[in-house]
Amino acid sequence: MKRVLIADDIDFIRKAYKEALKPFKVHVDEAENAVDLVKRARIRDYSMILTGHSMPPSRMTGLEGIIEIRKFNQTTPIIFISGECYEIHLAALRHGANETISKREENVGLKLYNHFREYL
Repeated sequence: MKRVLIADDIDFIRKAYKEALKPFKVHVDEAENAVDLVKRARIRDYSMILTGHSMPPSRMTGLEGIIEIRKFNQTTPIIFISGECYEIHLAALRHGANETISKREENVGLKLYNHFREYL
């Protein structure tokens, strides 16, 4: 069974992503912050990682988590989803995210679903 790692500090958001993944019949692991994201990515192989950016009170952002993960894993697809400014999304792509989605865009759910189809 494929396994997906979701990282977001807001429980409701993690549950929404988990619900969106149900049609794909994957096992979902959750991280509440970027420190836990990196820890989990280091000890287990994932088919895909979905991470937000701001995850207080973590000492690390989602972007910093991507940078750390790419030091030991260059192949797992990472989708960065955030309401942050365009520059943060560009930085995420430069540092190893495969895709970015702005929470401010229209059709966020459809874009997320299409990325799930592509990577799972």
